This record gives sequence, structure tokens and C-alpha cells, in this order.
Amino acid sequence: MLLMIITTATTATSATTSTMLIQMLMMTAMMITLMIMTMMVMTMVMMMIMMIMMMRRRTMSMMLRRRRTKRRKKWKRRTMWRTRRRTRRRTRMKTRRRTRRRTRRRTMSRRTRRKRTRRRTRRRKRSRTRRRTRRRRTRTRRRTRTKMTKKTTTRRTTMMIMIMTKGTTTTTPPTSITTTTTMLMIVMIMKVVLMMMMLLLLLLLLMSMVMVMMMMMMMMLLFMMMMMIMMMILLVMYVTVRHGQL
Repeated sequence: MLLMIITTATTATSATTSTMLIQMLMMTAMMITLMIMTMMVMTMVMMMIMMIMMMRRRTMSMMLRRRRTKRRKKWKRRTMWRTRRRTRRRTRMKTRRRTRRRTRRRTMSRRTRRKRTRRRTRRRKRSRTRRRTRRRRTRTRRRTRTKMTKKTTTRRTTMMIMIMTKGTTTTTPPTSITTTTTMLMIVMIMKVVLMMMMLLLLLLLLMSMVMVMMMMMMMMLLFMMMMMIMMMILLVMYVTVRHGQL
């Protein structure tokens, strides 16, 4: 771009007006094409980022939900918790009834009562410990089994991707549709604004062919400004997509 400007500056003094006009037209065409290209690239990048973010979030949440449900089902099948609970309740009820009847028939001494309470507490404690050990065993087994399957590898890869992109493995809930619509609207507005700017530039160029160098400088400045604005918008978009809130 700088070389082009230099060439225009050098040829402006010696060359005729026709060559100047041709050069100006060429420059304008180049600038316009560059602008359009940059805009297209930016929009494409933005759209891609949006799509990737949305898709990944939804898929991740769905995958996690499915896995959780499956795990729960398996756990329920393996350990018959419901049946155990029922049986326990029944036994407890029976014992209570018996004790009540006994108390009605004859009064117990303090010593015997103490003994009985102690026994009960001990039994309960033992049962609790047993339950814990059983649980641990099942968990370890499950881990060893799942390591061999393909599911864990996929999960690992997803986690790695999450760490690489987000920095954390925690999944955020999928962003609402409103955010996406707003993003699209912003993009559309930007496009319209840019188009307007292009038209204005063209008009100015046609109007003042005498102010060649001035126009070139203006074009350069405008281009720089547009680039800056685009960068800012991209940053804003990225932040919004990341945190899922405008």
C-alpha cells in the first residue's frame, strides 16, 4: 500500500492527467477489494466462532447428562438398594413389636436393658462399615473396566479441548437464543455501516480528483479505523460468547 502511494506521489508531477485518473481508479478498486475481503473474512470468522461455541456447549451438556443417567441406572441394577431397605424396615418393625410385647409381660432390669442397647448400637455400626466397603469395591471395579473402553478416551479428549479453549473443565449451561440473535444483528448492522462508508468514499473520490494524496491518506486512516473497530467487536463477541451474557 505504501509503495502504491509513493508511486502515485512520484508520477503526479510528471505524468499526464489521464494516467493520474487511471492510477486513482486502480487505487480505489484495490482499497475497496481489500475492505470487502477483510469484512468477509471477519464475518466468516465470527460466525464460525459462534457456531463452534454453541455446538460444543450443547453437545458437552448433553453428553454429560446421558452419562450420568446411565451410571445411575447401572448402580441401581448392581446393588439392590430398594429391596434391602424394605427388608430392613420389616425386620425393625418385627423387633420393635416383640420388644413392646415383652415389656408388657415383664419388666426388665437396668442391667439387661443396657446390654441390649449396646448390642444394637454395635450391630448398626458394623452394618454401616460393611456397606461402605462394598461401595468402594464396586467403584474401583467400574473404573478399571471403563478404562479399556472407547468412551473414556473421548471424554479425555473433550476435557483436553475444554482446558485448551476455556481453561476449565466445568460446563456452563447452553446460552439462550437471544444472545445469538443479538450477535447476528450486530454483524448485520456492521455490514450496513461499512457499505455506507464505502459509498461515501466512492462519492468523495469522484467529487475531488484534485485532492489525490489527501484522499489516499483519508482512505488509509479509515481503513485503519475500520480494522480497529472490527478487532474491538471481535473481542467483545468472544467475551460474550465465552461467558454467555451480553
